[in-house]
Amino acid sequence: MALGRVVPWADWEEWEEVRTGIFSEDLTLRRAAVDRVNAWEARGKLPLGAEITACLHELRMRDQGLSGTAGMADQPRSEPESLLRLQYAMLVIRLVNGISDSSQKGRVAMSVANLAEDAGIPRILVDVRHDASHNELPSLSLLRLASSAALSWLHSAYWQRQADHLQSCRAHISSLLQRYTELQRAAILKQAVTGKVEEEDSAAVVVADAQADATAYSGAIGQKQRREVVAEIWERVHAAAHLLVGPLLDNGLLEAQEDACGRTEQGGCFEESGIDAAGAEERCTGGAQ
Repeated sequence: MALGRVVPWADWEEWEEVRTGIFSEDLTLRRAAVDRVNAWEARGKLPLGAEITACLHELRMRDQGLSGTAGMADQPRSEPESLLRLQYAMLVIRLVNGISDSSQKGRVAMSVANLAEDAGIPRILVDVRHDASHNELPSLSLLRLASSAALSWLHSAYWQRQADHLQSCRAHISSLLQRYTELQRAAILKQAVTGKVEEEDSAAVVVADAQADATAYSGAIGQKQRREVVAEIWERVHAAAHLLVGPLLDNGLLEAQEDACGRTEQGGCFEESGIDAAGAEERCTGGAQ
């Protein structure tokens, strides 16, 4: 069973908060998101997209003389233009080279321009990278324009793409839970009609189920299908069991209850897997998010 990849954020809710803040028009939220990414960098290796996005926003705020800190007045730009040009150029070079190098395959190296084109990187970034590396350093106005293009591309190619993937995963988990609910209800209905639980099904009953109408519920097959659904759910969320809470509540498999102090708790379980919400979270402590 794959353990997943270790990431520096605590959970995907934290990542989503940063994604929203780092492209916010609110300067305070953007500054806080950049600071959070800097904290991630201290914890471990950052994805290139997150690193370059934070660095570009931080540089643009310094370039524009914006502090983004409450209680501090914005100050005029104090850094020399040559230093700003070098910093912008370095970030563009790191972005283009980082994406291109990760796409290099085979014995014969492809050109950076071709690799960047395949990755969908805007042409202006490729040209700025080439000039900064091999010719004269581009002008500050061109580098500012390139930084805007880089942020726009990173928003769609990294942040939005990852957000869409997470949404797709959540939708798939929800559909699996819905399938489990349907199978469980069918098992309960059969027990109510026949007066037998599935474990009491004899070989003759199993054969009769197999020969019955295709729409009829088979106890043996139902058990197998539920185990397969639970196994797939666990495979997807074993290291982040808290992601199950929302879909479990939506599908009626988890109920919010109040304890003696009036606090709300979630309770519920998958009876066949032996995995309950609290126990799953306990066993996953320390796993990759």
